[in-house]
Amino acid sequence: MSQDGEDALSRLLAKEKSLQSTLGSDNQASKGGNQQMKKPQQPQQNQAPATGNSPVVQVKNQHNSSDKTGGDPNAAKKAFLEEKLKAAQAQNPAMKGQETKLIKDQKGKTATLNPEFLTDHATVYFKDCEDCNFTVISKCTKVLIERCKNTTVTFTHESKIMTQVVEIWKCENFTFNIATLVMTLQVDLCKGLNLNFKDKSYFNSIVWAGIYNLNITFENSPSDDLHTGFEQMKKIHPEINDQFDQFIVRFIDSKNDKGEKTGAKDLRSEMIVRLANGFPTTEREAAEWDAKEKLNKEKMEAYVRQLVDEKLPKLKTSGSKGELKVKPKYARRKGGLRNSGALTNSGNKTSGGKDGLKAGEKKEEEYVLNTTWGM
Repeated sequence: MSQDGEDALSRLLAKEKSLQSTLGSDNQASKGGNQQMKKPQQPQQNQAPATGNSPVVQVKNQHNSSDKTGGDPNAAKKAFLEEKLKAAQAQNPAMKGQETKLIKDQKGKTATLNPEFLTDHATVYFKDCEDCNFTVISKCTKVLIERCKNTTVTFTHESKIMTQVVEIWKCENFTFNIATLVMTLQVDLCKGLNLNFKDKSYFNSIVWAGIYNLNITFENSPSDDLHTGFEQMKKIHPEINDQFDQFIVRFIDSKNDKGEKTGAKDLRSEMIVRLANGFPTTEREAAEWDAKEKLNKEKMEAYVRQLVDEKLPKLKTSGSKGELKVKPKYARRKGGLRNSGALTNSGNKTSGGKDGLKAGEKKEEEYVLNTTWGM
């Protein structure tokens, strides 16, 4: 090989070696970078590790000290209900601002509930009070009274119950003075309950169950006062149960011996019964309804009979089977109604003429309906 060829080969080998050296350093850098990228990140507390391109998702730690429920199922349920209430209030603006004013565990206290304490968006709830006297001179949404003993609650003419609903249960020797309209008054499982109405116009009805010694009075009409209760009703209905059977107190139209209304009204306590469809009523109302239905059916039947007599042709009965005769103009001739089997020709034809009739003689055929008239 010439000198020039050797020089060219040397330069080529040097370039190749330099190229290999450069490639080797790049590979080392690439390997180091890959190893650094593949090194797993330590997930932060309360976070799930990210995978691929997925975003990091916050995970709630049930044992985190910042959890307000503290693992208490009741607290968790309360928090859930509060969230539901907030959602409902957000959807229904009318629910916003509703609240409950709870007067609980008071003993020997006398107080007046004024507009600064109560608003027309608040439900007032008296619970477990004893030997107390409360006077309400403000508006409220609803009234709840539970397990109060030797206590009096008075609603003056300045007060107003927006829903006109009052519920009282499990009280003993409790007095409720009413000078505002109450349309729905539900009382249950009480011993010694006094309901005093300032005026009859404030009264609508009372539904009660398991009440012993129930006194209803009217300041402007003492003659309408009523003393009733479970013991009085048991004399009329021996099978009743004080835990389930309900009664209703209302003013009922007074009637004389002939069943005619006298124009007066009597305050009565009646047992509530359930019809077959579950509708609540009383035995008196059920009997009146049955009598009314029977009268309506009789009137309808009489009307139908009259309609039949006026609209249908007058039919004459013939024979012991009550067969009906129909004039030929109401039936098809030549053998009666075809394909019906209902009418048959009686065959009373006479000789002569095309139809077996003499000149000027009218045909008086009769067709007999082989059935019995049911009316």
